[in-house]
Amino acid sequence: MPRSLKVRTEYIGKVKLAVRRNGFPSQRELAEDLRLALCTVSNFLTGKPVDRAIFEEICQKLSLNWKEIADVGIDTSLSELDSKTNGSKISEALPLRSCSQAEPGNEVWKAEPGNEVSHLEILRSRKDLGEAPDVSLFYGRQQEIATLEQWILHDRCRLVAILGVGGIGKTALSAKFVSEIADNFEYVVWRSLRNSPPLEEILTELIQFFTPPQHVNLPATEYSIVSRFLDYLRQHRCLIVLDNCESILKESTCVGEYKSGYEGYGYLLKCIGETQHQSCVVLTSREKPSELVQMEGERLSVRSLRLNGLSELEGYKILETKGYSGSVAELKPLVERYSGNPLALKVIATTITELFDNNIAEFLNQETIIFGEIWKLISEQFDRLSPVETQVMYWLAIEREWTSFQDIRENIFPSVARRELLEAIASLQRRSLIEKQSSSFTQQPVIMEYITNRLIEQVQAEIKTEEISLLHKFALIKTQSKEFGIEAQLRLIVNPIIEGLRSDFRTEANIRKRLDNLLHKVRSEDELRLGYAAGNLINLYRYLGLDIARYDFSKLTIRQAFLQDMNLHEVNFSNSEFIHSLFAQTFGGVLAVRFSPDGQTLATSSTNCEIQLWEVANKQQILTLQGHNNWVRCIAFNPDGKLLVSASDDGTLRVWDLSKGVCKNVLRGHSGNVYGSAFSPDGQLIASTSHDGTIRLWSVENGNCLRILSGHFSAVIHSSFSPCGKLLATGSFDHTIRIWDVYSGTCLHTLTEHKNWVTGLSFSPDGKWLASPSCDRTIRIWRVADWQCIRVLEGHNGWIWGVDWNPDSQLIASCSVDCTVKIWEIMTGECLRTLAGHGIQIWRVAFSPDGRTIATGAEDQTIGLWDVESGRRITTMTGYSNWVRSAIFSPNGAAIATGHKDKTLRIWDSNSYQCLQQLLAHAGGISSIAFHPHSSLLASGGHDSIVKVWNWRIGECLAVLKGHSDEVWGLAFSPIPPTPRRSQAEPWEPGGGYDPKFPPLQGGLGGILASSSFDQTIRLWDIENKTCLKVLLGHRDRIPTLAFHPKVNILASGSDDCTIKLWNITEGNCCNTLTGHNARVGTVAFNADGNLLLSASLDGTLKIWHVGTGECLQTLQGHANWVMSAAFFPDGRTVASAGCDRTIKIWDSHTGQCLHTLTGHTNWIWTVAISPDGQKLISASEDESVRIWNLETGSCITTLKPKRPYEGMQITGVTGLTLAQEAMLKELGAI
Repeated sequence: MPRSLKVRTEYIGKVKLAVRRNGFPSQRELAEDLRLALCTVSNFLTGKPVDRAIFEEICQKLSLNWKEIADVGIDTSLSELDSKTNGSKISEALPLRSCSQAEPGNEVWKAEPGNEVSHLEILRSRKDLGEAPDVSLFYGRQQEIATLEQWILHDRCRLVAILGVGGIGKTALSAKFVSEIADNFEYVVWRSLRNSPPLEEILTELIQFFTPPQHVNLPATEYSIVSRFLDYLRQHRCLIVLDNCESILKESTCVGEYKSGYEGYGYLLKCIGETQHQSCVVLTSREKPSELVQMEGERLSVRSLRLNGLSELEGYKILETKGYSGSVAELKPLVERYSGNPLALKVIATTITELFDNNIAEFLNQETIIFGEIWKLISEQFDRLSPVETQVMYWLAIEREWTSFQDIRENIFPSVARRELLEAIASLQRRSLIEKQSSSFTQQPVIMEYITNRLIEQVQAEIKTEEISLLHKFALIKTQSKEFGIEAQLRLIVNPIIEGLRSDFRTEANIRKRLDNLLHKVRSEDELRLGYAAGNLINLYRYLGLDIARYDFSKLTIRQAFLQDMNLHEVNFSNSEFIHSLFAQTFGGVLAVRFSPDGQTLATSSTNCEIQLWEVANKQQILTLQGHNNWVRCIAFNPDGKLLVSASDDGTLRVWDLSKGVCKNVLRGHSGNVYGSAFSPDGQLIASTSHDGTIRLWSVENGNCLRILSGHFSAVIHSSFSPCGKLLATGSFDHTIRIWDVYSGTCLHTLTEHKNWVTGLSFSPDGKWLASPSCDRTIRIWRVADWQCIRVLEGHNGWIWGVDWNPDSQLIASCSVDCTVKIWEIMTGECLRTLAGHGIQIWRVAFSPDGRTIATGAEDQTIGLWDVESGRRITTMTGYSNWVRSAIFSPNGAAIATGHKDKTLRIWDSNSYQCLQQLLAHAGGISSIAFHPHSSLLASGGHDSIVKVWNWRIGECLAVLKGHSDEVWGLAFSPIPPTPRRSQAEPWEPGGGYDPKFPPLQGGLGGILASSSFDQTIRLWDIENKTCLKVLLGHRDRIPTLAFHPKVNILASGSDDCTIKLWNITEGNCCNTLTGHNARVGTVAFNADGNLLLSASLDGTLKIWHVGTGECLQTLQGHANWVMSAAFFPDGRTVASAGCDRTIKIWDSHTGQCLHTLTGHTNWIWTVAISPDGQKLISASEDESVRIWNLETGSCITTLKPKRPYEGMQITGVTGLTLAQEAMLKELGAI
């Protein structure tokens, strides 16, 4: 028999995957856990020979069958092989290679050898064991395993519950039998309910794991999601383990009742048990959910297994591993005392060994308490812990996941010596109070639950007695935790404390008084100033919704405070120190994201015209680059990461020296917005793409333009260099991709298969493929060898803005207007995962250099970091930019309404310019508002897809209208009263009345409200009855605008499909379609007589249409970029317009002449509106302001701007902030 073994070549990928699956982040952690040399583990993972005993040991640690994966060598005799496999057949010892592995033509897609772990293997794996424990050491339970296998494999049970008290071994048993029967299922999934995840969250994860995500369009209701989940259980043979189900059940009530908000789990279990399917769901729980009682039976498909304690022999094996060396006979009374509970035996074993020298009889004589429940045992053990051990236990309960030694050490305050902490952790391991995996630690669920409850009770007591201890030593919620960890801390620690406070103190005033007293105590006692108390109090104020304007936190240490969405007006933080606290950032909608070549820095750019650089490890902003004066569309690092190039709507590119944080060069030459920038692979060239239809190649060294490439017929959006640097691909508004020879400037190929804008391009790292996303909702994969499109990826239900390849060229990530990121396998075209969580469209996506993380930038002013393997969001960085998308005058001109990004609808007096009302209107930004022409009604539409109707004078919401499935951008009240009058003249002519051909649509006394949405529909609402009367269908893309005819029941709408439609709202049909624009029609407006229609478009023009004939009478040109809004003056002839060029223009619509240009805004202008008397104009902008203009003089009368979140916040003398953070706070109002 050979003395050394190596992993068979075809199993190397599986072995590397097992490292990650078993919780080891890298080879080093695995080596440390096994106490082996790193080179030995490396040899094993790369198929090099290692000692046979070590080979088997590593396989055991990774839950691998060593006989299956071992390459015994060609010199091994048949007899040796036969003895090694215990007489099994050679075909069993050496499995045949699958057909898919030998399939010709796939080699080109394979990753390069030597990669640490194939990301494709991770994503394609049909086993996800999540937090399942290591069961390499497992004793007994053979009868229980046999029973479970009989029920699940042979009797085909659909729902099985493993029940028993805490610590009895439910989790370990389920992990053990799952490892033994997993091969009988298509999908195997383990999910812990320890952190009480909502049902929708769990089911969404499972559904996205089971099925190609491009086919997932999750229903809106919980019951519908359950129904969808059951479909997959019918279609596939799945084994699903839901561990710790008691976490979703109520305590101290009737057995099996659910916590508030978790009742849907009961419906899920009922459906699983009663519905025909081919899968099995296994629950572990300390108590039986009530649904199981009604459904279970010995011959039914729902069964439960009550787990009892271990026998003396099995208990002996547990104690033996903890150092016990006595006889088996002595164990019987001990096992009886603790009912054979494995956790209890492990916990008490250390006490017996260390304090009683393995003398169980003496221990039993001394131990007078008979522990009826495991919590009493844990409590007894906890009370014996040293102060450092106690701190470790609390911190692990707060962290709620595997935590490294270094993280534990950094958490502890006051700090302790490394040696002391190591001894404490070793002691806790001996006591079996903590678990170790690789170099990280956690607690068993029952212990974590006990410690969490003890923490909550103690903190509540401290608040009641105003005696601070734990509040000073521990953070209740951590800013550094991963996003799902923060959600668990909020749900399981902070919220229960808040519920307790509300129960104890009844009123908000009483709670505030008690927290204020604690704050005074913290400020008064020097010892308390330095710990976690101040940060904990701020977080409690925040999650209680208590305003802390003008509070004094000066000279305090502020640790772990979540300050990013709080209004801290005039709060005093002078001479305070901030440690691991989060603030709002000064970025707007995020337009670009890019990792540095070493993966340590993330660069982002946004609509606030700046570039931010972030340290990826701690998510802290380290640098802000300022210089552009319009949106920064694209950023790119040079190959060594020392330079960054940015492209902006201001028509320039800037090259930044990151070591100094300064602009090295400004590249000028384009005559329009610059949309794209890219470094060549050798770092010598920069390519830029522009609205002017050209591509320019620039010298990095001196900033000179070396070549201009022309050939596209419209704006050029993006470019990508091939890895060899010889080719440049460009994508355009003209729907084409052009491939250029970089050295000659010749266009080599034109690819024409896209049907809409080509929005981004990316060559694969191996240079064999080009990916192109488009507004036609597809991604095309082109083979560089012959420029054939070999794959079309479909699944997004909106425009696709960007793509990026992972390092091994096997996966791409795409982002879309539909608010999702999709990860695709290129070989098959399969969508492996969908990442959802952003509220508005995602502009850009980027893989980290190691392929493990994805960064996203979205219009909702957030940057997301996602774990590729799990699909979970690791963290979110939130920006603040309170743009104003809509502003209008009331019909009598006395009031102005504005809609803001901060979800607030504001009403202003148009004479005094004082804010009269601030209404928290929507769950997202407000994109549209409309005054009723004859009453005090006001409608608002938002990014939350909802329309609301208000009495704006008193600030009361009268109606919530739901029906749209996407953002609502257009609103208009019908100006026609409900009762029709006969027409006296042709409605298209001045003075025309109500035409009998277009009778009013009856909608009650409130009249009709029309709304248009990005869901491509128009809805007509009866305001009085709050019902939808009609849905108008016909546009083929998003509908951002609509307007009622002033005299007849005609509605005009403009769309991203470049058309304007006129609708007979009585009949609900389209009576005319106006064409002529070649980009989004963002505004339509009738003149006062109704004979003319005005339209504004992203093609940079305005058009005047004759309503009766549909003829375009005039095209107004003069804006340097997209025209976002336009309005008629009351005279029906003069027109105002505004756009991305930050100007307002006044036009004579008859002559087409631009009469005036108003300047002053510093960012895009979204809306213009004219006062009823024609004397004033209001403009709403991305720069967060509304300006009031005197139209006679062209001067700005005043600027309306709400308070910034940190207005007046005092930060003099603060420490713990970077220069970039300090500048950001001041930009948000701090002083």
